Amino acid sequence: MRVSSALLTALLADGRLGQVARTELKSLLVLVNYGADLNQTDELLCTPLHHAARNGHTKTFEWLDENNADLVKRNLFGQSPADMALANDFPDLADQIVRAGKLLLQRISSELSI
Repeated sequence: MRVSSALLTALLADGRLGQVARTELKSLLVLVNYGADLNQTDELLCTPLHHAARNGHTKTFEWLDENNADLVKRNLFGQSPADMALANDFPDLADQIVRAGKLLLQRISSELSI
């Protein structure tokens, strides 16, 4: 049985998955194990990471980052997840997302120069 990737995005959109993830990140793992795409977008082109950032769910962001969620994808309005965190008064989370993106870029750059 494959879970629709839209389910993951929908749960994050209304905050339920972020709430679950704060207490049990295993819920995220179950959804992904059943085929949910961490980079699935909704009708506004927001990914689960956009929704986690908008709702200030740091632990959800950390898990998504560890599992290779797209840190810089822009939504329909040109907003990145860091932009959404900042716009919703989560500056620490926005900084964390930006730092993670920079680390990823450094890692990719060093791998390409080898």
